[in-house]
Amino acid sequence: MEILERGEITQKVKSILAESLNLSEDRVTLESRLIEDLEVESVDMIALLLEFEECFGREIPNKDLRNLTTVDAIVNYIASQR
Repeated sequence: MEILERGEITQKVKSILAESLNLSEDRVTLESRLIEDLEVESVDMIALLLEFEECFGREIPNKDLRNLTTVDAIVNYIASQR
C-alpha cells in the first residue's frame, strides 16, 4: 500500500468530490461541509464512499460515516488509516 502525504490525500479527495458531484474543484475546500455546502445527498455519499475506498485501498466502515461531515474530516480520517 502506497503511503500518501496529507497534501496528496487532500488533492485526491477534492478531485473525487468535484468530479463525482460535478463541481469545479475551486468550490471544494477543506472547510466545505458535505451536506450544507456541497449538497451531498445520502445516495451521493454511498457512491463517494466507494470511490474513496477504491482510491485509497481502505474500507471505511459505515459507523465512521457520521463523522465525515467536512472535506477536512475525510482527509484526516484517510490520513489516520495508514
